[in-house]
Amino acid sequence: MRRAGPIARAQATQGLRLARNAPGCGQCAHAEPRQPAGAYNDLWRLHCSVGGFGVGAATTCNRFTVKEKPCSSKP
Repeated sequence: MRRAGPIARAQATQGLRLARNAPGCGQCAHAEPRQPAGAYNDLWRLHCSVGGFGVGAATTCNRFTVKEKPCSSKP
């Protein structure tokens, strides 16, 4: 097994999470999927219903709320 270096230990002590593992607008209940309109500066695939603007999946704010997953009940 490989030992963690000083940077990895400092990151673990701080509780650092990678963007792909951290909560963000991609998992937020306020983010709604949308299709870009085609303008050169229209890059956002998510729309924030709280702020009314486009957001990226990795961004986050103080109003982040976890999106509830639909229950799949099998008879």
